[in-house]
Amino acid sequence: MTKQKTIFISADHGLSVVYFLQTDVLPTLLAGGVEVVLLTDDGLREQIERRFGQPGLAVEGLRFRQCREYFEKRDHSLQHWLHFLRWMGGSKR
Repeated sequence: MTKQKTIFISADHGLSVVYFLQTDVLPTLLAGGVEVVLLTDDGLREQIERRFGQPGLAVEGLRFRQCREYFEKRDHSLQHWLHFLRWMGGSKR
């Protein structure tokens, strides 16, 4: 028995979401039996589901507000340094 593959795509800006949804990428993935989970801004979620919703596509919010609250309230110093390392860790300087 083959397990269905799932792809997670994070697109949090209005234009990146629309560009992605209007290309042939999504229909190609869905036709290939891949489940696509689109992670986007919570405020865009319902609009995207109404306009582009179809079987195999799940639209989920990124929960930015809750992430910010966690960042600010939970071990803030540790969160600050983790954020710094994530952003600077890929630098070639």
